[in-house]
Amino acid sequence: MTSLSTDYNHDHNHVHLAGNDTTNDYAKEKGSVTLAVLSDTHGPMREAAQGLHDVLAASACDYIVHAGDSQSEPDLAALETIAPLLAVRGNCDWKPSLSYLPAVLKRRLGNTLLVMTHKPADLTKALQLTRTEAAGAAFVLGVHGHTHVPELIEQGDGTIILCPGSPTEPRGGSEPCIAVVTIAPECADAAPRVSFKSLQDI
Repeated sequence: MTSLSTDYNHDHNHVHLAGNDTTNDYAKEKGSVTLAVLSDTHGPMREAAQGLHDVLAASACDYIVHAGDSQSEPDLAALETIAPLLAVRGNCDWKPSLSYLPAVLKRRLGNTLLVMTHKPADLTKALQLTRTEAAGAAFVLGVHGHTHVPELIEQGDGTIILCPGSPTEPRGGSEPCIAVVTIAPECADAAPRVSFKSLQDI
């Protein structure tokens, strides 16, 4: 990755999660779908909370996608006040209050099947088991966290692997950031468009 601002375009009291079904009703109603993707917030976020809130709100996202290791249900609840939440459980999400989070999440959005886990190795396994569900989807977007380093990989078979990095604990010399993904409507053949948004820019 050369720039956090460069677009990529190949052409409860649990928190009420947005779901883990593979139906496409939401995407049909909305057309294109925008996701704000983050991971490894390792909350409570405290000082970073307002800046992150501002970046997420500015993204005008349809969903917030959290790839695990939030460690804080109040943080997830705060994210859900901005947009519906899709989240998975990370290896640090051991608190009983977070036990309801799934280890693997799959959701059809527009022309893309979203598959998310926390660890990249688990994502590889999950993607191998999604062939039936991926039928009819033009693209598969695999999302993981755990590394705290933003990364975007196109595998060449319609599968895109995304790690959004971390907005609170970046590693590997990366900036605190999130990813914003725009997914095309179901009938379109355009690939998901991905950009990284740095919290240092606010």
